[in-house]
Amino acid sequence: MATKKSKTETKGVVLEMPGTIGSAKLVFPKEPVTVKGNHLTVTTYPDGRTDLVWDDDALLKEVQDAIASVETKGEPNGKTKKASKGK
Repeated sequence: MATKKSKTETKGVVLEMPGTIGSAKLVFPKEPVTVKGNHLTVTTYPDGRTDLVWDDDALLKEVQDAIASVETKGEPNGKTKKASKGK
């Protein structure tokens, strides 16, 4: 594989793969890519490593909110309805 600059502007190193069916290009970012969610931050590095950083307090709050929302929608006596058979 040879490194070749592309005419379009890309963020990273572009490797063209001659001899493949169709066109195949691999783009490797030069900088780490970070995706932040509600309770998890994922950082992916150019060499393929991935770091996961959990926010335990945010995760606990999300779980407590989910449990509370289910409990308020349920039947007051704790029973659930059975599915009826169609005709």
